[in-house]
Amino acid sequence: MRKKAPPAQAYAQISRKLMLRAPAEKPAAARHHAQAYALQDISASRWRAIEHQARFLQLELWNSRNSLWKSDAPNDPIDVLQPGVALKQKGYKIQTVDSLPEETHQGQRIKTAGLLDQDNRVVQISRAFSRQEQFFTSAHELGHVVLGHDGVRIHRDRPMDQVGWYKDQREHEADWFAACFLMPAKQVRSWFGNLFLTEHFILTEQTAFALCTKPIDVVMSRFRTRRDLSIALARANMYGTRPMPSLVELFNVTPQAMAIRLEELDLVADPRPT
Repeated sequence: MRKKAPPAQAYAQISRKLMLRAPAEKPAAARHHAQAYALQDISASRWRAIEHQARFLQLELWNSRNSLWKSDAPNDPIDVLQPGVALKQKGYKIQTVDSLPEETHQGQRIKTAGLLDQDNRVVQISRAFSRQEQFFTSAHELGHVVLGHDGVRIHRDRPMDQVGWYKDQREHEADWFAACFLMPAKQVRSWFGNLFLTEHFILTEQTAFALCTKPIDVVMSRFRTRRDLSIALARANMYGTRPMPSLVELFNVTPQAMAIRLEELDLVADPRPT
């Protein structure tokens, strides 16, 4: 049986476009989580604590929304999930720059997506990446701040040559914080149920046609893995005859990041169960 990657490791893999032999599926049950986290010698309780810290910050932003946004206070809990606002609240400034310095490590050229300067309390985000990746990087740097990671200058790297890249524990933790902060379990489950009319999507003749307007045999040829189906659900802006906002648009994340979150929350069944 193939070992499953921890949630934070999976986000790090997709956010840096690493070359993987197979998509990493997320365990849904806590007992599987503990086993997966042990692969990195990081306890399941630590990951749960990080998720709790993300949730606490979400509630803090929601309860403070009138003072933070003044007359333009959000009415939807998703709209307060703004890492820039949270960083400003914690005394940091965000600067968006055309690019950040590249580095070389063991022959790899590394693009830097974000830089946290703790001495000057500045976060720099590179415009060289997509809007969704910049948003995730901001949340990643916010994670470093909230989790109290040491290091005067911490940067979020990205390898350019599509090979594996080692990340220390702080980077895994910051990626996991960003995922929990930007895609809260309660809101993702609620929107998923509203959009797809189910708490656990199973590919059938009916759901295949509603999602792709194709017979199930054609759809099955497209979705060879759970990740393929999850990405399609993350991107979908039509289900049946109903136009709708996609989960990617609602939460302002990449399709890959949302797909991993759907699998973590056990919202998508493997289209080809073994």
